[in-house]
This record gives sequence, C-alpha cells and structure tokens, in this order.
Amino acid sequence: MVRVSPLSFHEVRVPLLKKKVELTREALKVHDDEWKAYGCSILLDMKDRRERTLINFLVNSQRESVFVKSVDASAYAKTCEKMFEPLSQFVKKTGVSNVVQVVTDSVSNVLVGIYL
Repeated sequence: MVRVSPLSFHEVRVPLLKKKVELTREALKVHDDEWKAYGCSILLDMKDRRERTLINFLVNSQRESVFVKSVDASAYAKTCEKMFEPLSQFVKKTGVSNVVQVVTDSVSNVLVGIYL
C-alpha cells in the first residue's frame, strides 16, 4: 500500500499566491499600455470606515478604474509634505507624462497639490 501525505498549507499557498501575483501583474500590464496611449487619472481615497488614514490609489482610464495599491498613512498624515511622498512615488511609478489629473476626496489634502 502506498501512503501519500497531503500537501502542507505552505506548499499549497505559496505556489497559488505566486501564480495569482503574476496574473495580476499581467492584467495591470494591459492597463499600463492604455495609460501610456491615452493618459489616466489618479484617484485617492483617504479614509477607511474606521476613519484611519489609508491612501487607496486607483487609476482611472478609458477601460476602467483599477485599484493598484494602498498605503497606511496614519503615522504621517498631519503634514502635507509627508502626504505628498507616497503620491509623488505613485505618480513616478505610473509615469508622470501619463497622469492627466489627480482626484481626491479630501479638501485638506488638496494642499498636497501645492507641492505638485
């Protein structure tokens, strides 16, 4: 009789996660090409349901809006200079020439635009 041991949680999780990450990168590549061709808008959502300062970065283009990443900005949400850092990095990653506008839901964070 042959005994077969089941795979561990780690053996199942890691390959599946790597595959999902690769599929996500491929999906974003399609959007990235469109951003380069037609431009895009960056959408910032600054608060979660518990009023913590989390910056959700979404990119809107002709195809659709896509969530790209989230940053916990609770530690440095009080100053415009610090709030500008993750936005600046994201714009550079997206491509400065690809970004048409930045849209935010917070009036106080419009001050960040001074640094743009």
